[in-house]
Amino acid sequence: MLHRTRQLNDDSKLISMMSPMIEGEVAVATNRRWLNRVWYFRDLDSSMEGRYFIVTLAKKLVIRAYVATERLPIGQLYILRRGLCVKMWRFLGGGHTWGEDIILDNMELVDHSQAVALTFLECFTLRRNEMEEALEEAPDVQHVVRK
Repeated sequence: MLHRTRQLNDDSKLISMMSPMIEGEVAVATNRRWLNRVWYFRDLDSSMEGRYFIVTLAKKLVIRAYVATERLPIGQLYILRRGLCVKMWRFLGGGHTWGEDIILDNMELVDHSQAVALTFLECFTLRRNEMEEALEEAPDVQHVVRK
């Protein structure tokens, strides 16, 4: 796990050294699988502003690890990289996402069910405040995400 985390950190340093155009291409290509699973991110790569937003989001993702039987906190977007968990009686494996409701302002509408790790999990996470910061940096994308 430590080796993978170091590799991901090294990858982000390499990406930050690229031009904004190349950075956008790499961010879209490496994140396309999970971006397509979150309905409000699906068509963002069709514009320069959307690509910039994806780059900003990718930089804000944090990798976290969870052990078997651990309950994952609510209130953040999860992108499952490795492992198996269960949420609402559904088994989720690599590539699955949940927590898309972080864009909601009404807390009564937020899903409060927790995912439970069945095996060791490796996830990227994005908290609501981090997504809000990314939206502030890309105001042209706000109307697409918040529609």
